[in-house]
Amino acid sequence: MIEKRSGFAKYSKNLCWVVAIIATLLAVISFAGGSEGSLVNGILWLALAIAFGISANFLSKSQQNQAGSASTANTDRNESTEQASE
Repeated sequence: MIEKRSGFAKYSKNLCWVVAIIATLLAVISFAGGSEGSLVNGILWLALAIAFGISANFLSKSQQNQAGSASTANTDRNESTEQASE
């Protein structure tokens, strides 16, 4: 069973940024190309880069929130253990 702390998506944020950078470079190359569909291709690559950039941004925020809630849960657990032992 997959749990929240299994960490299967440990590198998702970095992977999203890498894909966004590659898509941005491909968008620039497509815009600079002289073929008929270069404008459409450039816009599609740029849209992909923006989508992955937004995904990486949300992933980084959700990881910060999970880290904050995990540290709060650990603190609460430690306090309740100390109170029970007294």
